[in-house]
Amino acid sequence: MPQSYFALGDAEARYSPHQIESTDDEYDDKNELEPWPTATVRGTLVFKRIALVGVFIIYTIVVFVVGYVSTTLGISRGKAVSDLSYLQEKYFPSLPQTYDKSITFNGTLDYPSEFRGAPSPDVDRAWNRSIDLGAVNVSLSDEDMKLLGVDPDTSVKLPLEDGGIYRLHFEFSHQLHCLNFLRMWTYRDYYQETQEEFSDTPAMQRMHIDHCIEMLRQFLMCHADTNLVSANWVAGREKPYPNFNTKHTCRDFDAIVDWAWDHQIPIKPSPKPVGVHELPLPP
Repeated sequence: MPQSYFALGDAEARYSPHQIESTDDEYDDKNELEPWPTATVRGTLVFKRIALVGVFIIYTIVVFVVGYVSTTLGISRGKAVSDLSYLQEKYFPSLPQTYDKSITFNGTLDYPSEFRGAPSPDVDRAWNRSIDLGAVNVSLSDEDMKLLGVDPDTSVKLPLEDGGIYRLHFEFSHQLHCLNFLRMWTYRDYYQETQEEFSDTPAMQRMHIDHCIEMLRQFLMCHADTNLVSANWVAGREKPYPNFNTKHTCRDFDAIVDWAWDHQIPIKPSPKPVGVHELPLPP
């Protein structure tokens, strides 16, 4: 009686005879049980498994790193915003802070705004209302000054008769000063004899202009406006004309300026106190 073999399943793939009945004299090759894979095949399978595990580990590491960096940057930015919100809510909660005023920008090329046009007392008055503000009457503690990213030991304080508080201004006032200086630069013949900025040397005036351009650049890039600008076909023009009359949700600027005027401390000329901490160079 013919003998058949079956694998026992151990690592050496041993075989044992097994008595079976059959009407055939011989088994076809295709009916014989195949032995376990050879060492070469087993090695290939192990390599593929290791490669898959390696790919999974690398993918996990990449996802972790990207998530960590994104989270860290988000926390850092969120903390900065949180610090400023904390200071505003603590020291001047009545200041309009929300973006709730719907405004459509007027982007018409010749729009006659009160801030533009040939120099005149009316135009200057419109600009100076938000530029000529004094120090804000806000008494920040030393610890809260650090939240602004400044050193309280080297920050200027007002004289005791003015409250002895830190000298603080709203930054929009300086930004508008810079924009107004650029405007006045285009009308130098008119402002040359009346504005202090034009009494500096030509080199200093150039540095002042470049400083203002740089400050406005940083501000605009920090607050990158992702509003969408459409275009129109205009009679007599062969190229699309951009429509800059875009909708925005803004803070109430007039209300903010009114608040600043109601909470300011006029800056009085005074000599530098004796024994103050000085910086070797301007910040």
